[in-house]
Amino acid sequence: MLDTIDTIGVERAMFASNFPVDKPMGGYDGIWESFDAITAAFSEDERRKLFHDNARRHYRL
Repeated sequence: MLDTIDTIGVERAMFASNFPVDKPMGGYDGIWESFDAITAAFSEDERRKLFHDNARRHYRL
């Protein structure tokens, strides 16, 4: 995951859930806790882009 973010940058990467299809792999909370742990060293601005801003811009929401 971090390699992908390093390659395309926080301006283009975004996190998403495939829930409930991912349910056999873990609960919703566990999935988001993993995303949170992966991005723990990122700034608040970078995290906002990965979890919200990039999707909003890309999908024109």
